[in-house]
Amino acid sequence: MGIPPMGKLMRNPYRLPTSPLRAGFTLIELLVVMGVLTILAALTLPTVKDLLKDQKGSQAARLVQAYFESAQARAIATGRPVAIILDRSGTASPNSDICTRLSIGETFPPYEGDLSGARAAISDHPTLSNHQIASIPLADAASLWDTNTNSSSGMVGPYDVIQFGDSARPYRIKELTLAGSAPNVFINITFQNASIAPGIVLTGGVTVPIVEPAIFPAAPQPFRIYRKPTKSLAGNIVLPRGVCLDLSVSGIGRSGTDFGINTISLNPASGSLFSVPAGLDYGSVNIVFSPTGTIRDVYFTEISGPANNPLIEFSRHPTPDKIHLLVGKVDQVFPDPSYLAATPVPDPKVSTRDDFTYNIFDSSNFWITLNPYSGSISSAQVQELSNGDTTSGTLSQQRIAAARALATSGVQRASQ
Repeated sequence: MGIPPMGKLMRNPYRLPTSPLRAGFTLIELLVVMGVLTILAALTLPTVKDLLKDQKGSQAARLVQAYFESAQARAIATGRPVAIILDRSGTASPNSDICTRLSIGETFPPYEGDLSGARAAISDHPTLSNHQIASIPLADAASLWDTNTNSSSGMVGPYDVIQFGDSARPYRIKELTLAGSAPNVFINITFQNASIAPGIVLTGGVTVPIVEPAIFPAAPQPFRIYRKPTKSLAGNIVLPRGVCLDLSVSGIGRSGTDFGINTISLNPASGSLFSVPAGLDYGSVNIVFSPTGTIRDVYFTEISGPANNPLIEFSRHPTPDKIHLLVGKVDQVFPDPSYLAATPVPDPKVSTRDDFTYNIFDSSNFWITLNPYSGSISSAQVQELSNGDTTSGTLSQQRIAAARALATSGVQRASQ
């Protein structure tokens, strides 16, 4: 057998044929491609941003609705009232009308004393006008007082309410003190009674209240103390960044803005704002579900009394109508109702954006509506609102009522 030539021995049958080197992109070509991508990004970015903003609003609406539904289910399952606590983001405007965190609150059964048959004797307060005192023997209500610190135990305190006898009328508690000496020691609960309207006389240049007789009978009466909700350890939720509950246009009824600081601070007698301390903490809004799943009542700050010395209290309110909460954007909250005028103009202190609008005019926002009687919880997208969408009342009430009517006329879930 012959030997093959040397060239054939060195040839590798698996070796790929060589090919000329491929040229790369030139600098000019790369710059052209980058320029085209930049133009495309500039054209599509606003649309993507708007889409993401809309998705964030609907996501927040679903989150809020689900949180309320879980609190409602918890009240039904446990047979005890459960509250949703809406925390304000701060004390300075507009933060006091912004809520970005919601918490679960426990609501305890009414306190009627440590012993069955506990009674409270009612008398006039010696110095405070529009106030009376409920005196309860310490032995019948020892849970209310801490003997170690000689102070209130904290079980009952300011902003809780007390009722007497068979009456359902609530009276706001101001403070608890201890009076008397053993064996006749009493817990004195000072509460406000606006039915008492003492006159004022001048004695030596000093104003002295004339205390009217007590409106309650002298005989001691049964009592019930309803304590405000307290935050639970069950956890809270924080809304997506830039999204909030706009409390300035949230409230009870067709056009109510009960939760907004401008409404809270409004003096109905004069139509002007009360003179309140700078940086006043307006407190949270507490919405309480009953064990049947309906809404029992709502707690929020109320201001009343003389304009120069207003009474600021965290009050318990019934819910005679639907509660409306607006899920909107943090930078579109503005408590001054003047933005609801015929031609809304942004205040330069709030925003200088050309596309600036307010939450009730923004169709990417959502209303959360709570029915106090049926317990239903629904959400609906804010509809386009024009200058002609008015009914009756002041212009701000017209616009809010119209916005809610448009949203709830075809109620839809946030996910739709």
